[in-house]
Amino acid sequence: MSAGAILAIAFIYSLVPSRSSGDEATFTAIRGTMSIDVLEGGTIEATQAQIIKSKVEGRDGTTILKIIDEGYQVTEQDVKNELILVELDSSAIVERIKSQETEVQGALANLMEYVKQREIRESANLSSIKDASVKAKFALMDFQKYLGESAAQKILDDIGISADSIEEEAGERSAAGASLFASSLLDAANGNAIKGDGDEVLMDGLSDPDPLLDQWGGANEQDLLPEIREYDVDFGKFAQEGNEKLLGDGDARQELRKLKDAVLIAEAEFALKKKTYEGAVRLADKGFITPNELQNKKIDFDKSQNSLASTKATLKLFQTYNIQKEAEQFLLNYEQALMRLSRAKKDAIAEMADSVGDLNRAERYYRWEKKQLNDLRKQYIACTIKAERPGLVVYGDGSDRWDPDEIIREGAKVRERQAIITIPDMRHMAVKVRIHESQVKRVRKGMPVKISVDAEPDKALTGEVDNVGVLPDSENRRFNPDQKVYKTSIKIAGVHDWLKPGMAAEGRIIIRIIPDIVMIPVQAVFNHKNVTFCCIKSGSNIETRVIQIDDYNNRFAAIKSGVEEGEVVLLQKPEEIDLTRIEALPPANKAKAQSIES
Repeated sequence: MSAGAILAIAFIYSLVPSRSSGDEATFTAIRGTMSIDVLEGGTIEATQAQIIKSKVEGRDGTTILKIIDEGYQVTEQDVKNELILVELDSSAIVERIKSQETEVQGALANLMEYVKQREIRESANLSSIKDASVKAKFALMDFQKYLGESAAQKILDDIGISADSIEEEAGERSAAGASLFASSLLDAANGNAIKGDGDEVLMDGLSDPDPLLDQWGGANEQDLLPEIREYDVDFGKFAQEGNEKLLGDGDARQELRKLKDAVLIAEAEFALKKKTYEGAVRLADKGFITPNELQNKKIDFDKSQNSLASTKATLKLFQTYNIQKEAEQFLLNYEQALMRLSRAKKDAIAEMADSVGDLNRAERYYRWEKKQLNDLRKQYIACTIKAERPGLVVYGDGSDRWDPDEIIREGAKVRERQAIITIPDMRHMAVKVRIHESQVKRVRKGMPVKISVDAEPDKALTGEVDNVGVLPDSENRRFNPDQKVYKTSIKIAGVHDWLKPGMAAEGRIIIRIIPDIVMIPVQAVFNHKNVTFCCIKSGSNIETRVIQIDDYNNRFAAIKSGVEEGEVVLLQKPEEIDLTRIEALPPANKAKAQSIES
């Protein structure tokens, strides 16, 4: 007799147990090949599927205007023809698009206005800088013209005045007010930035500035005061005797030459007048000239003497005071011109920074409004869902829909990200079953499975365990919290056109095959104080016999020792059985007994 026939006979025996004369339910032990398996029922599902979800934003959801019939088979031709599967209500989005287009146009006009203002400011600042630069250049030329180029440059180098030094000093003074506050505030402003799809910053954020203001504490006014420059240059030395060459051919040297020439002329005039007067005195003593003529000579002599003293005093004043005053004034004019140039540059930078800040804010606002408009347009396009791949149309995510708010139909509302249609891939199908906690530890990934579908019981399918749940099924726990079952996926081998998602199926997971083994029903196996036994009926006698179990399934136990083929076992423990003998026996197979009892 074949193993399959023996199992079939055993199954019939298990369903229709024999009755003895004492009316006890019995079973005759059989020998054959035993399949250790786990049998569970479940449903057919696709392991891979395209889930089409609503992309339309909104708390109240979007109404379904039209939807294709559930169960419709989408073909390749439907995909090419862009068959419409779902049409959502887009009227509210259209109104929002119109309003947003107005906002975008306003933001663009504002942006262009700031662009024009920036160009105007840039032109005005450039003009101011050029004017200040020319004035600084002219002031330097005046200073060089007065003292001479070499002397002026030597003095500038000695006291350290240049365009770069003025810029550096101005930068140090302005940096005193920036301190920690400016950098921290900028970091805070960029810290909560709103970003788009990529890394672009659409709108800067700003955290609470109060802690930063408290930490900054304000600028120190003394640090912001400009440093007063004091010059200790003796310009008079350039006009002293022997130092004229240091001046070069400037206005100061020309003035010095004129003054010295005037002194020379005055001295010559004085010498001549003196000599003439002395001659006139001698002539007057001899009576050759009148007293009036002598008096006239005396007047001319006094004038020449006064003129000489005046020219010498003028030279002295020039050497001591005038050259010092004029040179310092030209130097001060040049330094102030450099400061005005530096200030013009700083003002230009500040104004351009304000202009650029306004422009950047206008640009970010425009980009933000444009992004909002693009998002609305995308949502408008998302209101029409077209076929993208062939397959069977299933409403929702393919799971059981108990909540009436989750039912997909025309007129129903769907929220954002809610599944509307699922198109399963019919090439990858599986049976989803739930295995009891007492059996799940025996099931491993890759174990072979025999599958039968209720709709086609004559068509046997095969597969293997694809995945075993790690945690108990939370959905089942709601209905029966004491029962722990684990979701298990059984992958079906091959492609079968007649399989549909949702069909009821049964999977027999093959744990192991035991050849040539004695089998009795699990109902005939009893346990008392960790001792496994069965009740053997021989005629009118009932024998309590300790047994050893090799393995078991949900119907039969494989008997390793204790029962022979053909012996009759009771399927129910007699009430009058004496268990004192069992208690005295050593335990035979505690682990197997406990497993069967559970």
